[in-house]
Amino acid sequence: MPRPSDYRLVTRRTFPAMAIAGIVLLAAFASWSAWTMTSAAQEVRRSTVQSDAFQRARYAVEEEASVARAYRLAPDPTLQQDLDRARRGLQTALAMASRDGSAADRQVAARVLAMNDEALASIRRVIEATNRADANRANEIDTRSLTPILAAQQELLDDAAADHRRLALSSLRSSQRSERVMVIVTLVAFSLGVLLVLAVGKVLGVREQLERARLTEMDRLRMVALTDNLTGLLNHRSFHEDLAEALAQATASEPLSLVLLDLDGLKDINDRQGHQEGDECICGLADALRAATGDADGAYRIGGDEFALLIRGTRAIPALNLVQRMQGGLTRTPSGHRISATAGIAESTGSIDRDELIRRADLALINAKRNRRHGLIHSATLEPSVAHVRTDPRETDVLASALARAVDAKDAYTHSHCETVSELCALIGHELGLEPDRVAHLRTAGLLHDVGKIGIPDRILQKPEALTDEEFEVMKRHAQLGHEIVMAAERPIEAGWILHHHERIDGNGYPAGLAGEQIPLESRIILVADAFEAITADRPYRQHSSIEQALAELRRHSGSQFDPTCVDALRRVIAGEATKAA
Repeated sequence: MPRPSDYRLVTRRTFPAMAIAGIVLLAAFASWSAWTMTSAAQEVRRSTVQSDAFQRARYAVEEEASVARAYRLAPDPTLQQDLDRARRGLQTALAMASRDGSAADRQVAARVLAMNDEALASIRRVIEATNRADANRANEIDTRSLTPILAAQQELLDDAAADHRRLALSSLRSSQRSERVMVIVTLVAFSLGVLLVLAVGKVLGVREQLERARLTEMDRLRMVALTDNLTGLLNHRSFHEDLAEALAQATASEPLSLVLLDLDGLKDINDRQGHQEGDECICGLADALRAATGDADGAYRIGGDEFALLIRGTRAIPALNLVQRMQGGLTRTPSGHRISATAGIAESTGSIDRDELIRRADLALINAKRNRRHGLIHSATLEPSVAHVRTDPRETDVLASALARAVDAKDAYTHSHCETVSELCALIGHELGLEPDRVAHLRTAGLLHDVGKIGIPDRILQKPEALTDEEFEVMKRHAQLGHEIVMAAERPIEAGWILHHHERIDGNGYPAGLAGEQIPLESRIILVADAFEAITADRPYRQHSSIEQALAELRRHSGSQFDPTCVDALRRVIAGEATKAA
């Protein structure tokens, strides 16, 4: 029978061996857990990179579809470059997915490339039909061939990206389970003695490393998904998501204004001065947009030289004022290149869908660029169905814009004053039921209403304090000078309206002292638009007044200086109570 001393001896001999074996086992188990977590982190990174590659490929497919739609709206040979860039982006993304992916990933990439060849062939047929003005053929190709192929590509890419996201989430859950096991192992190892301290430190270090990697990866994915890498603004995907949400909330009391902007001459800058200079211009415009909105939440970069603003709770006229203040604050690049941008503005009160709002803003942008304007607000007169009634040649519109810019440049206290007055005149005229051709003439007259200031001496025009009686008499000559200049440009209709745009309803205006109905309606409209813009614009000697204060000032002088009908029409346009506009 064994003696108690024998048990004690066995215990003294066995316990150290068991403790050492336990320590070794726990250390090995900790090392295995660390290896498992490291492998899981690597799998998370690989899966997210693959998901990101498929997402970029899907964006390239969407850009190809966008080019096809843009070409049908406004045929432009330069869009072929955008199509080629989208194709290269798709090939690059799929090459990355194939290089680091599985056999299934490579199979998806091959299928998408093959389908994309068919899509590009369909796009070329759509472009050819559009060039032949065969809208029916273009619609047929789009419906029967292009749209199904693009949808199939997007579905394949979405499924592939979703598979990798699921794999990444599974790896993350696996790593989290390993973390819990490691905590238990660490506590047990600590209780066994100092020998496990180093193992505990290693485990904790691996855990911290994995957490940092996980958080870094999540932040990177969030940034890639929602922001533009170059400018830090929200990207194309964020724009469409936010636009859908904002449109769902838009009402007459909470309107939504959409501003589409193009950076002027980016391709020429890239060709002449290099892409680094082009990137400086892009970043300069992004900084101006960020400053104009107060933060980056309402500003987006949606393409190479394309930007957008979503301005909630704001109508088109205040949005135009904000854009013009932003344009006035644009600076130069370090090499001295002047940054400029063109804007198209459309508003919604909840009555139109996303595609229609974008179409209207894009139509305003196209017309602004065509006529060399800083910005235009969408109105029915810009629609192709009524634009053909205009008799003004395009060259005359461009010349009028150039003259207006010359006037604004001469008067240091204004920026885009004439363009704003022109837009207000068109909106008021449309609200009063004027014919489209007459509204077009009125828009031009508003653009040129101050052209006579070219002949006013700078010492008077740029004087910051009140003018003397003699200086005011000289200033009053600008109406007659403007009439003569516009008459010389063979625009007698606009010239007559410009001559009398400082006449008052009570007969105390100039130059002829006309009263009431003696004053042409268009001249009365220009006077109201001119006064409203002057009150709501910044000047060196005062800050701009609010829209409500400006309307109150116009109503205070309605019936004496201003035509009440024109003032009320402007109020309805601003308040969203327009009765004539479509």
